[in-house]
Amino acid sequence: PSRWSLTNKSDKGNTANGNGPHKRQSGKVAIVSGLEIDGISADTMTINLLAEYLSGEASDDDQVSQISRLIIAGNSLMDASPIPTRVESENIKRKTVKKFGVDPMAYNAAPPLELDQFLSGILSSLPITLLPGATDPANVSVPQQPLHAAYFPRSRQYIKSPTDTSTTSSWFDSVSNP
Repeated sequence: PSRWSLTNKSDKGNTANGNGPHKRQSGKVAIVSGLEIDGISADTMTINLLAEYLSGEASDDDQVSQISRLIIAGNSLMDASPIPTRVESENIKRKTVKKFGVDPMAYNAAPPLELDQFLSGILSSLPITLLPGATDPANVSVPQQPLHAAYFPRSRQYIKSPTDTSTTSSWFDSVSNP
């Protein structure tokens, strides 16, 4: 309901203002930051435990069932695009042989694929909002643009179609920061 219908005190039977017979239940929002998935270390156990907890498999706690959305607030990937210093970039230029101006060995596809696997496992039961952080592959200037859907081949099906004109959010929202 719109904001003004929540404050309308004259409508006693309205369920939107919480006075009616079907009082609205408010959900909880889980906020996670600093997952720092790198695709190399053995961090998959902690990521899997988090996914099991959020989907309700690892706990019989009633609080988990009240979570209505997960917000991943930045730094989901570990140093996806670090900006080298001037000295480091000069050393890199001397050491690497590039074909067509790109070093193919510098890109590691494992972190975004692991993040996508984590997201797709949770998206079947919980909507997710993803904000980029300092270590994520987004632009450095503020506002950081959302992470592109191409990073998420499995989770892409949960993104709302651009032709959808409804005002509801999709199950997977990659948004700008801030």
